[in-house]
Amino acid sequence: MFTFLIQLLTSINATAASFIISAFVLLVLSIILYPRKAKLAVWVLFLCALCLGVGFASIDTFIHLWDEQYHALVAKNLAESPLTPRLYPEAPLTYNHQIWVANHIWLHKPPLSLWQMALSIKLFGANYFAVRLPSILMHAILVFVIYRMGRVLYTERIGFIAAIVFTFLNYPLALLAGLHTAEHVDIAFMFYVTLSLWCWLEYHATKRLKWLLLMGLFSGGAVLTKWLVGLLAYAGAGLVLLIYKTYRNSFLHWKHLSMSIGVTALVVVPWHVYAFFAFPKEYAHEMAYNSKHFYSVVEQHGGDFFYYWDNLNELYGNGDFIQWLILLAVISIPFFTKNVIHAVFLLISIGTPYFFFTLAATKMMSFCVIVAPIIALVVVACIVGVVRKIPYLTELPYARILRGLTIIFVAILLLRPYQAMMNHKLDTKASLELRRVYEVSQAAIKDLLLEEDKMYALSDANFLPEEAILWMFYQHNVIAYNHSFSEEEQKHLLDEGYTIRKIEWKDNVPYLLGY
Repeated sequence: MFTFLIQLLTSINATAASFIISAFVLLVLSIILYPRKAKLAVWVLFLCALCLGVGFASIDTFIHLWDEQYHALVAKNLAESPLTPRLYPEAPLTYNHQIWVANHIWLHKPPLSLWQMALSIKLFGANYFAVRLPSILMHAILVFVIYRMGRVLYTERIGFIAAIVFTFLNYPLALLAGLHTAEHVDIAFMFYVTLSLWCWLEYHATKRLKWLLLMGLFSGGAVLTKWLVGLLAYAGAGLVLLIYKTYRNSFLHWKHLSMSIGVTALVVVPWHVYAFFAFPKEYAHEMAYNSKHFYSVVEQHGGDFFYYWDNLNELYGNGDFIQWLILLAVISIPFFTKNVIHAVFLLISIGTPYFFFTLAATKMMSFCVIVAPIIALVVVACIVGVVRKIPYLTELPYARILRGLTIIFVAILLLRPYQAMMNHKLDTKASLELRRVYEVSQAAIKDLLLEEDKMYALSDANFLPEEAILWMFYQHNVIAYNHSFSEEEQKHLLDEGYTIRKIEWKDNVPYLLGY
């Protein structure tokens, strides 16, 4: 494991390596500070998460093929027109609005995470880091949220350790680096769902309306990021309201929950009303397509009943013991949680997405990652609870130093350096060569100088689908297609004022030829 960490650090660029090394230095500092200055230690851990996120996001200095470049292009176009989500900036040729990888108006994902990326692109330009920056920030901010949830549910110490566990989990780091399906969308989804769950816990502790209003706001943000599973906090809150008499018989609690739902509606409904009227055919298709995920396998993303059980290894680390450890931790929630209502809320919050997505026909790795922060909390609570029942462990000489070293060891284990090498194509000679192609070709597309006063229509029959997308992301006055233009298409494009060019690649360098 340590060997793979060294291999990872020596095989990546100096910027990424320096940020990852800085993250480990900050981790050690936060562990040292924690016993005496807990709040400062959490801030240092936040900086650690920020450095780790920047480090992983900087390993690949190119936009990843498949989902990331589609989200990046839509976000770039939203930066220019926030209320018109477009994949292709213009649509001079006919297209099928049902094909989300090659259409014009793009409603395949709700807009919130894309708006965030659009703002970053507006501020910092169309580049890989601007695309990933919102995910880096959200991942780091969750340190504070997890720490606070730990304090409310268990103890301050459990919250701190759980925040470390989440910070170093490989899978969220891979998502913020643009890897895996729905990458930045799923980070945002996890972020807003976690904030909504945290707000309910604060409401239960204080009975202050502001927390339920914030829960409504963040639940609305979650729905506006992906879809209805973003209402997860209401599943736990609603069940608590129904099964506990003091809640059920309280008009005030019903009133507060209704107001929270009203806030969620105020966040979500306006966009859907607007999209319904502004883009009726695209909206109708996407709503039907979303429903289709439950009863049929979409885009070959299927799996058996145990898909998400097996998936625990991918999300939380290698080894069969991971699955059983998580199951034990979930079962033990009532024994280690301070409040029985909290225990019910946690069980519902974890169980609902796993139950729903297990029943759904379409299954994907990231569907249940939204509960990763809660999983981190309950696993740490279970381990700490068991350790506390073994008295001699806390009485060992230098026990504090041993705990610190154990946390650092676990952090490296969770980081999964070899998995990171494979994810970023650093593990074999063939992968490194492919990676080099991505780096060189994208840099060449970005640096190619085109006349600013012309609109170009580019074609290449040898395009992979994503290559056309990358041309439009890096260049401001281009539409690109992965087919040769027919005579009729050429005439139409010329009539529309486009300059037509055919792309030819030589040694990973693009040349624009006459048509």
